[in-house]
Amino acid sequence: MALLVPLLLGLLIGLFNAFFVVKVKLPDLLATLAVMYIVNGIQLTYTKGYSIYNNMPLESGGTAPGKFIPSFLFIGQGEIFSIPFSALLMILTVILAHLFLQYTRYGRMFYLVGGNIEAAKLSGIPVNRYRTYAYMLSGLFAAIAGILLASRIGTGQVSAGAPLLMDGVAAAFIGFSVFGAGKPNVIGTFFGSILIGILLNGLTMLNVPYFAQDIIKGSILIGALALSYWQKKQ
Repeated sequence: MALLVPLLLGLLIGLFNAFFVVKVKLPDLLATLAVMYIVNGIQLTYTKGYSIYNNMPLESGGTAPGKFIPSFLFIGQGEIFSIPFSALLMILTVILAHLFLQYTRYGRMFYLVGGNIEAAKLSGIPVNRYRTYAYMLSGLFAAIAGILLASRIGTGQVSAGAPLLMDGVAAAFIGFSVFGAGKPNVIGTFFGSILIGILLNGLTMLNVPYFAQDIIKGSILIGALALSYWQKKQ
């Protein structure tokens, strides 16, 4: 249940985003940002702003009976042949997503819709359906990331993933502009995330304060955006 419920909720939130963007025709950035705040507010209201952890005290007295079982914690903390299970899961996901998007008819349709909606419509592709699928898949992968994060830190925290938002955006744009030659692609995003991870680990080892690391991440994002814009001008 601890795995199925978040995955289903991720799909539902993706469908919710698709409704506002595809049907209501709101700007995608504004619609998804608004839904993010709504979902965050619901979570904070339900948890009353508390983190969820083993033996947490209840307002009614006593402690919560639920526990983070070892099999759940293994997802984010376990190892197979000295390799973190989360890293193996990431590599498997990257491979499957790359094969699907690059070598299947349906995957190429996602690229076509994302690249040029009007051309995709003229080609007879059901654009709105594929945009809806894309938002639902995005919500599903976000739910998987949330499960991994909760398993890794061993607690349930509503805003635990907030500091990773800029990292994800920077990795995507680096993959798009640097490793993807101006085209969205899974492998490029994978290498972009590795680059961001190595950079942040290096800054941590150099004792750079965590609040100063946002300066570096913001600068990288600006550089990736500038390179992407320059490539489009060529």
